[in-house]
Amino acid sequence: MDGLLWVSPKTAKPLLPDGPIYIDEIRIDDERISEASFEKNIVPRSHRSLFLRIGFSAWCNPENIYLDYQLNDSTKWIPLSVAEGPNIRLNNLPPGEYTLRIRKSNGFGENNFSIKTIRFVVGRAWYDPPLFYLLCTIGLIVVINQFSRYQNRRLLKRQKELEVLVGEKTSDLKEQNTLLEKNNRIKSRLISIISHDIITPLKFLTVAGRGLKENKKQLSEEEQQETIYDITDTAQELQLLSTNILNWIKYQNENSLLLPEAVSPHQLTEQVFGLLRTLAKEKNLGLVNEIDPG
Repeated sequence: MDGLLWVSPKTAKPLLPDGPIYIDEIRIDDERISEASFEKNIVPRSHRSLFLRIGFSAWCNPENIYLDYQLNDSTKWIPLSVAEGPNIRLNNLPPGEYTLRIRKSNGFGENNFSIKTIRFVVGRAWYDPPLFYLLCTIGLIVVINQFSRYQNRRLLKRQKELEVLVGEKTSDLKEQNTLLEKNNRIKSRLISIISHDIITPLKFLTVAGRGLKENKKQLSEEEQQETIYDITDTAQELQLLSTNILNWIKYQNENSLLLPEAVSPHQLTEQVFGLLRTLAKEKNLGLVNEIDPG
């Protein structure tokens, strides 16, 4: 101010920032709405920002203006910068009911404030209500249950397949055990045959050959020929016996075809006597075949 300024401290009145608080502008995202409409309607859940511009009358310096606000908080006040514009911007508020309180210091003295209260509601999205979470939980339980039943069906199917496989393996093992038992019987039979029907003639051949070798000079020509004939017959009998053993082993195969053959018990007995006569003779035993030749 140019010129002369005359100030009388006794008559000067201080210009304090008293007076009410107004809401000059409300915007939800880019849409401007009135204060009355803002408090009556529900703020959409999908909003990005909520903007409020504060208005007040204060014929004083800006540094003497103190503005604060609180949102659903009765203790903590957030200061507003008047130099940057007394604006409030709230971003991405979750659903619920809100109380916005704005206060302005009116001058000196404790609790000397003007307070503006605004109540509004941020709506819920379709997926926000508790019922939605309940439905999701039920759906999840149903999915888990169906998956469990599917897994159980798979496991039961697999179990049946394994049971069939185990049954087949068990059947194969039984067949193998049967075959092993049969082979064991064959082996036992062969041991019995070898220990009796083969070793006995071999003993005879050993005894007869040793006797012919050691007593050749004492034996007459007739006795030597008889011993040779006995050795030859015994060798032929061993050959026949070996052939029979081989045939018997072949017949153990289930696929072999067995053909009946007529045999003479008298002749078979004579063949056995042919193997044993020399041994019996050494022990002064007589062998008599009383089987009817017919």
